[in-house]
Amino acid sequence: MEKKKLVLTFMDAEQNEYNIIVDDPKDDLSAAEVRPVMESIVSTEVFRTEAPLVGVISAYFVITSSSTLFDTAV
Repeated sequence: MEKKKLVLTFMDAEQNEYNIIVDDPKDDLSAAEVRPVMESIVSTEVFRTEAPLVGVISAYFVITSSSTLFDTAV
């Protein structure tokens, strides 16, 4: 089984990184689609953090896979 997450990384006013993790993102997302949304999150201050978000750092996918060796819950 494979799981996919999209990690959006921002910078706050105190120079700390702040991540937003999106479970099960669309498979065909591109940087051209994601970056403007991230910039909108910063400019509209839609998320409250201890220090306001001031910049966009990165966006990346994390893909994990697992395979069951055995499962006794039948």
